[in-house]
Amino acid sequence: MAVRPGDENENWKSFLNRWHITNRSVPKIRDPIILETMMTEKPTQTFHIHPRILISRMTLIAGVMAVVPVIALISRDESMQKGLPILLVIEGLTLLLVFWLMFSYIYVAVSPEGIRYRSLGYQIASKWEDIAAIDMRWMGSEGQVEGLTLRKEGTHVNPVLRAGSFISPESRIALGQARDFIPLSILFTQEWRDTEIGAAIRRYAPHVFKNQN
Repeated sequence: MAVRPGDENENWKSFLNRWHITNRSVPKIRDPIILETMMTEKPTQTFHIHPRILISRMTLIAGVMAVVPVIALISRDESMQKGLPILLVIEGLTLLLVFWLMFSYIYVAVSPEGIRYRSLGYQIASKWEDIAAIDMRWMGSEGQVEGLTLRKEGTHVNPVLRAGSFISPESRIALGQARDFIPLSILFTQEWRDTEIGAAIRRYAPHVFKNQN
């Protein structure tokens, strides 16, 4: 039987009110705005790296990886040219792996409780009240990055990455910069305020947008 427009919402409202009959400790829901919010609100929203940023990074990585095949093509070394197909397959699979890792494991999750940034090997979490401001920070090869400055450190580092940071000064500096800062512009472009994640942050932490242009 065909379902008329609006029937889904009416059925959901009826279910909520019938549920109240067997759960009398819960107040009966009468306000249509509250009902609509319960049906549409997403407790946790996950925002992955912006396609424009992802494509630009993949292009850069592909360009770097193309150096060796180009050298093999222009060289007269027969052994290098014979191994070129295998090299191209390996590099192609590597690019696919990097793409998958960047798209799947680099994201920002927003919920009523707070915000969490996950990158490769570490993550940073904070409650909304612990976000101090929107600020700029220098992040090594990324240059000036805009993001959220935290009042408290919220970094959780993978043990393997933490152990490697004792060997690599660059990794140690990068982790130090990430202790109380959630980067946004390098993930969602400089116009992140006008995207969905900007709206989500504004909803839960409007105080950080004060005095912002």
